[in-house]
Amino acid sequence: LIADDHDLFRIGFRYALHDSDLNADVIEARDFGQAVSILKSTEGIDLASFDLRMPGLNDPRSLAGVKLRWPKIPIVVTSAHDDRDTILDCLRQGISGYLPKRLTADELVAAIKDVLAGRIFVPSFFADLEAEELESPALATAAGGASNLAEESNAAFDPSALTPRQQDVFRLLLEGRSTKEICRDLDI
Repeated sequence: LIADDHDLFRIGFRYALHDSDLNADVIEARDFGQAVSILKSTEGIDLASFDLRMPGLNDPRSLAGVKLRWPKIPIVVTSAHDDRDTILDCLRQGISGYLPKRLTADELVAAIKDVLAGRIFVPSFFADLEAEELESPALATAAGGASNLAEESNAAFDPSALTPRQQDVFRLLLEGRSTKEICRDLDI
């Protein structure tokens, strides 16, 4: 399910999926209400994509309700907004992926494949947003080299593959803590 109020984006997204090896049947919705109606009336939806700023959806918390109602359907957000707080807010709501609209078609398909495989997708620049908050390069390195990790893994990860220390950092990120606060709280 692709829910987006911009026709051109929906068409491009659909084309990217059809042009891939996913063999996806795509259902489209122009607003949040139509998307919810489709979810209610259609069996077998494998993934739902929502534009974060489409009519009827003004806040990521609306997607938490969708996730509660259909917990087995991975939900991804597409958005032109790619600031740290927005991404974290979406992750707090149980979203399986945050797909910036600036991704290439190949990156978009790779992200969808990662989510369908049960991983969480965040854009690789998310790690860069974290590193920018640190006051010194030494602290950025001490924080785990997150930007290198994201680039190596194409920013998709399986949370269970994290070390206990990495899980602590990730948990604090999801709580909305800044990297400076995380470093202080974890004595990094």
